[in-house]
Amino acid sequence: MPQNRKVDGFADPRFRLSVNLYGAPALTLEEFAAYEQNVIVGVSVQVAAPLDNTTTRGPSTSAAIAGSSSPSSGSRRRSAR
Repeated sequence: MPQNRKVDGFADPRFRLSVNLYGAPALTLEEFAAYEQNVIVGVSVQVAAPLDNTTTRGPSTSAAIAGSSSPSSGSRRRSAR
């Protein structure tokens, strides 16, 4: 049986928290001008909060009700020029 849904309005808001664990220190303007990147390591987590008024008939998933999150980590090293 076909279902109808209304898809309009704003997207779900996403919030991201990122933290540098190593490298990329806070610098003054003078220090920043002379800074040469080496190794940077950081982590982040992104959370999406569902703010829709979509009504569907049928089973809904717990992820759609609770929102979603996605942790990530990474590192970067300056490449030789």
